[in-house]
Amino acid sequence: MKIRNILVAVSLAGFASAAAAATDVITATDQKIANKSVIAASVSASRAGYLVVHKADATGTKPGKIIGNVAVKAGENNDVTVPLMSDVKAGSKLILMLHEESNGDTKFDAKDKPVMTDGKIVMQAITVQ
Repeated sequence: MKIRNILVAVSLAGFASAAAAATDVITATDQKIANKSVIAASVSASRAGYLVVHKADATGTKPGKIIGNVAVKAGENNDVTVPLMSDVKAGSKLILMLHEESNGDTKFDAKDKPVMTDGKIVMQAITVQ
């Protein structure tokens, strides 16, 4: 009986760890643009989708035109490089936003909506140096 209880406890602990790892989070810092791309240190996604880069307003709070995207897998993604489709000047604000694959076509498009957590879009603002 003790062995069974231990196995159940270990299984539940593993389940709790997996659930915690499924949190949607983007980690990125201010950076210089190198090779016409932006790098997020990590992206944790509860399901496969896209890391999308938007130009932002001067405050870095309002997303604008999409200038890059890359697919991310469910789970942890490290050193995620997003190629940019346009040049970005030093001092510009960008918003990195997590989008879900909404229509199953495995291509980023307007139907792939932003991921929401607690009623807020999962995003990270950065400043280009």
